[in-house]
Amino acid sequence: MLDKYQKRVKNLIVRFSTGEESFEQYQHQQAVKRSLREYEKRTKKSSDEEALYNISHYMNIHRSIYIPMEDLTHYARDLGLSYVTPAGRDLFKERFVEDGDWDQHKAKIFPYIYNEKNLRTERYLKVYDRIKKYGYLSQKQLNAKPVYHDFKEVDEIKVVIDRHGNFLKVVDCGKHRLAAARTLNIREIPVFIQGIHYEWAIKCLNKHAMDPIEAINLEIEQLNCKQPAVAK
Repeated sequence: MLDKYQKRVKNLIVRFSTGEESFEQYQHQQAVKRSLREYEKRTKKSSDEEALYNISHYMNIHRSIYIPMEDLTHYARDLGLSYVTPAGRDLFKERFVEDGDWDQHKAKIFPYIYNEKNLRTERYLKVYDRIKKYGYLSQKQLNAKPVYHDFKEVDEIKVVIDRHGNFLKVVDCGKHRLAAARTLNIREIPVFIQGIHYEWAIKCLNKHAMDPIEAINLEIEQLNCKQPAVAK
């Protein structure tokens, strides 16, 4: 007779071979389960404030939202960038919530991104023409596949939330789209939240007496300017 381990392996082989589930999907699901188990274990032994440091990217955080174009005026200059990992990933590689003064190093976006050099590039002109013709479509509307398979991120303009609850753009992601959207007076744009400041997370906890993840999600949804339609 097959033991439990052998049955599990046999079942996985069938699922992979039939296309019911890819090995990559299986790996991601296992990572999510491990992350949740670790979070629950650590949270039981710590306060809610300490538990914030245990929140990882694998957990059910509402990260894709719409924000007013006018709310995105600055970019974060120091997120531990490198040429190996995507912009902003170094600082938020292990956790979704980070403390420190990383949000104090910022600069205005539009002297940096919205300038004559960027507006002349062929890539910008293609993006501009597409948005002008079809409107600003999110990656979900475009049926785009996730680009970073470890966190299942989508290739939206990436932002972080500072200690005051303000959005800071992550450099080197979507600068052509952002410049085109500004030129075309797009009022709302979809973004992907890369991470948040610890002090803002504490404010979420103090405002909503609930589980840390639920408190953060509730506050993020209140920042979402395009709320889902309510069925009548």
